[in-house]
Amino acid sequence: MKNKNSFKAHLILSISVFFLLIQSYASTVEKVASGKNGLPDRVQLQLDQPVQVGQKIYLVNADQKKVAIIEIQKVSSDQRKALAQVLKGKASVGLSLLVPSAATNARVQNTSVKNSGSASKSISDATAESKSVSKSSGKIYYGGLVGVSMNTLKTKIAQYSNSTPEAATLSGMGFNLKALVDYKILPDWTVTAVSGLDQFVAKGNITNFYCNNGSSQSCTVDIMYLSAEAFVKYNLLADQAWVGLGYGLFLPLSYSMNIPSLSKPGLQNTVFISTGYNLKLSNKMVFPFNLHYGLDLVDPSVETSSILIQTGVVFPY
Repeated sequence: MKNKNSFKAHLILSISVFFLLIQSYASTVEKVASGKNGLPDRVQLQLDQPVQVGQKIYLVNADQKKVAIIEIQKVSSDQRKALAQVLKGKASVGLSLLVPSAATNARVQNTSVKNSGSASKSISDATAESKSVSKSSGKIYYGGLVGVSMNTLKTKIAQYSNSTPEAATLSGMGFNLKALVDYKILPDWTVTAVSGLDQFVAKGNITNFYCNNGSSQSCTVDIMYLSAEAFVKYNLLADQAWVGLGYGLFLPLSYSMNIPSLSKPGLQNTVFISTGYNLKLSNKMVFPFNLHYGLDLVDPSVETSSILIQTGVVFPY
């Protein structure tokens, strides 16, 4: 189990990352549905500020350049989601909302739809169109991950039971290869199941000749695990980022180590503090970038932890 000071430090770091992400959250375009039969495009918005039906708002890009004007048509009861039609310009996923200032508000509110017939389209039509977009993006995603892990092992090493133990800190890098399934249970919450191969490697030198049957100062641990993990994620930035917690079981498939005082590896229980970013190139392909900090909870005499960095590709089901 990781010592308390180290755990507190990593917990503080994770909480800091969480609040930084929360502070960067903004109203954005979540989905876009192309208009049909001459009707205007429709957009689904994720909100961090209240809006009203009929209100006209700018869409701006990363450089704060105005690229479109939209009109709010429907707002969810919790003011977290809204549907709108594009009055002018071109909308795309990821654009931010900019409420017009008082000086320009009247001019923006007078903006009309280019096609006069499009104004008669009902909110129910917009809702149906938005549902079609949601269906194409899917609530279930599947894919694969590949990554590296930076591992740390702290223990006391001795050759025999009557030898004076020597405190040692070993470290190393392993790889992981896994499959995943994402299921979005609520608009802001996703559960993820992950399974695959996970390698734990740690090496280091000690003062005494305790390792490799008393012939070496170089101590090594190399274990290949089969993992089964589950994560609960809170989605941020229109599902582009997330923070969460996880739990995993790790079954050793093979191992090699030359430390006599370490017992044969068994089933590992690990908790994770995690965050990630999803690079969405389209509604049909997402490239995730994940960061996990894992604490093993099995043997109190052996403190092991890992920092995992992963990327991969996932697809809607």
